[in-house]
Amino acid sequence: CGHQFLTIEFILEKDDGHTMTSRVSWPGVKAYGEILYHYDLGNYLDIEIRYHGAKGMPSLPCFGIDFTFPRDCGDFSYYGYGQTDSYPDLSAGKVLGVYHSRAKDEVLPYAVPQEMGNKENTRYVEIPFGKRKMIFEALERPFAFHYLPYDEFQLEDAKHLDELPTPYEN
Repeated sequence: CGHQFLTIEFILEKDDGHTMTSRVSWPGVKAYGEILYHYDLGNYLDIEIRYHGAKGMPSLPCFGIDFTFPRDCGDFSYYGYGQTDSYPDLSAGKVLGVYHSRAKDEVLPYAVPQEMGNKENTRYVEIPFGKRKMIFEALERPFAFHYLPYDEFQLEDAKHLDELPTPYEN
């Protein structure tokens, strides 16, 4: 999907100790959504996204959530299409398998920084986090992800690779 960055208002509606619910709304749009974080501290986090459309409004074509990790959590493994980038229009010929990489190695030397490192048809991602690991697992449908030392805004703002900031997180 093409990127369209919107300022989204998150309102914490409820936190009962096991589920935290946030309401998501977009400026000037009647539709709204909810993000439910089901958790057991220290063990798991299950994220459920609900989109409540409005009459006359289009369906939500794609939705993403960014997570940041400390810089020293650069290694990751995943089960999906690999080893190089894969996108919906560039997935034919990619092999489904378990791959290992580092966030810094996903940065490609494009003349102009842009989206890169995408992995389609992913079933899980594992990121070592100290003595623990963070696992993102597809429960119903495979997902796409990328793990880079830059966010979309930094990539979009830079006109040349040397204009990217010194990474401080992934």
